[in-house]
Amino acid sequence: MRRRRGGIVGIVLVVAYAALRFGFLAYREHEDGMSTVGIVESLLVIALGVFVLIEVVLAVQHARTRARERVLAERHPGAFTAPVLVKRGTAAEVDRAAGLLGVRPERRAPRSAAGTLVADQHGIGLYVGGGTPTLLLGVPRAAVGQVGTGTTSSANRYGVGTVEALRVVVDSGGRWTTVDLPVYRRVVGFSLALHDDALREVVRSVAAAAQVPLDAQVRG
Repeated sequence: MRRRRGGIVGIVLVVAYAALRFGFLAYREHEDGMSTVGIVESLLVIALGVFVLIEVVLAVQHARTRARERVLAERHPGAFTAPVLVKRGTAAEVDRAAGLLGVRPERRAPRSAAGTLVADQHGIGLYVGGGTPTLLLGVPRAAVGQVGTGTTSSANRYGVGTVEALRVVVDSGGRWTTVDLPVYRRVVGFSLALHDDALREVVRSVAAAAQVPLDAQVRG
């Protein structure tokens, strides 16, 4: 349950806030003389508004992701791609890896964003953005020590808890660092991090596509 704690805590916090907010509104409107039916109708309108707003935000994010994936598929025919979450702390990992490789990222990693991992015979790349993908980090095949699984901080906005992640070991002349990226799938529009066998299958596919070593624990 440890790996899912971040998402659960985030949901609990959001629900608790909504309950307190709605409860305060109901109390205030009751004090103002509004009927119970009126209070319920007000709460339903607010709940509907919140739902619509969330769906609009998710739809925009999903459209950007699809546009990015289409462009990357055209640029890297036959490559394996995986949706990943760029989280708080990814910027530091990308900076360390870029420093080892002697390159500069096109932009600093955002605090929270959907990204795409691309793996082919040239190596492994991490992209964000929409119809004009931005490369955050490109690791040549020769500089990939191995790929496997790791554990990283949760990608939710509260940064609470941990999740399993795809780990890319960047090795440059015996100096190495890691970049951990949660791989996800969409469930009712929301991002759900993969774990266990589902994550290991993605890791194997990345290793095969990039023709790089696979961590023994995943291979076994």
